[in-house]
Amino acid sequence: MSKDKMSPGVVAAADQVLAEYLDDPDIILFDQSAARKAQFGGVASLANARRTPRTCMYPSCAATTIRHSHTIPRSSSIAAIANRGHVVTPAFSHPDGKMVARLVGTQCASAFPGFCETHEGLFFSYERTGRIMSELDISRQLFRSICREVVRFEIEGTWLEQTLRDFDEFRRVAIERLIRQRAGDESVSVSSVDAKGPRADLFQSRLDELREELAWFRREFYSAAAAGVDDAEQSGLAVSAIEIDRVVPVCLSGRANFHFRTADTVVHNVRVVVTVIPTPPNTFVAIAAPKAYGHMLDAYAAIRFSNPLMIIAAIESWMLHGTDHWFLGPDTWSSITPTAQQALLDDILDDTHNIGALYNKTVFNALKRDILAKIRSSLGPAELVQLEQTIAPWTDTTDTG
Repeated sequence: MSKDKMSPGVVAAADQVLAEYLDDPDIILFDQSAARKAQFGGVASLANARRTPRTCMYPSCAATTIRHSHTIPRSSSIAAIANRGHVVTPAFSHPDGKMVARLVGTQCASAFPGFCETHEGLFFSYERTGRIMSELDISRQLFRSICREVVRFEIEGTWLEQTLRDFDEFRRVAIERLIRQRAGDESVSVSSVDAKGPRADLFQSRLDELREELAWFRREFYSAAAAGVDDAEQSGLAVSAIEIDRVVPVCLSGRANFHFRTADTVVHNVRVVVTVIPTPPNTFVAIAAPKAYGHMLDAYAAIRFSNPLMIIAAIESWMLHGTDHWFLGPDTWSSITPTAQQALLDDILDDTHNIGALYNKTVFNALKRDILAKIRSSLGPAELVQLEQTIAPWTDTTDTG
């Protein structure tokens, strides 16, 4: 109903309600149930969308995906660190507003609707052997990781669009109800509300950021990785990969970044994809960036991949300063004290660091102790001093008493 067709009483009520809404957007939340619906109503639909089959991510394929593509090989890697078919992963608790640790089954860990039945076969060669060995294996695994990020972006974008529409309707109904109450006229009809308010602005801002990031990521990562999915030499990615002769009990895949200062003192934000895949008795570790950043990636890897201890420290940094898409062996998680567990989970939400910085606590305590003991026995006095300076910031998180 336009204002020129409203009675003076309805116009006054509408102006009053809109002014109050702009001053206090929570007036549309009539009770706790309405508040929870407005805040968390779409969370279940987002979780469901992440499991719903969609179009295969292989270039130009229009087939429908299987329900459970795995970003990380399930049988050779996730199952290898699981306990009774489960692993531990961080998850955001919306009611609590904090990260929590959850047990998930190996069938669901790292699963996403990524590939059709035919193109799942791209990864069978190294899943059967349990080793990522060839350049093509590496190229395909990175493509797999990158596709998971694209799917996550697209699903979240679609969900945000629907959430905005749902919230607009929720707000329209609520404001219509308030105007009817104030005007004493149940015939008042509100077709739309132009005034957005902070919640709608927040959703829209996040949606705009996500669309921009998705467009960039598709262009710089997906296209580059897709070019190498059948011929690794055609890949547009710079890659540093290494296999260490120890099982690091974590499966990880996701996006991260580090800062690199060039000779002209310009600081570059280098965005990367990282992956950690245990393949007993070894662990495959890789980091990739667009080829334009290849020399910066090489400089990073020269330090972080310099020895087994530093590689494990880098993995911990990826877990806490990079991606939260990781799955830890339950025995490793239970070896960490409850206080330290919560500190680790809290640190995931601290976005003031990137993977250029080492994490100041440890996750893989027993593994580090074993490596440290072997390294110390082979170092001279000066090298020992340098080693101690490196590990000095680390806080042990296990109860050794």
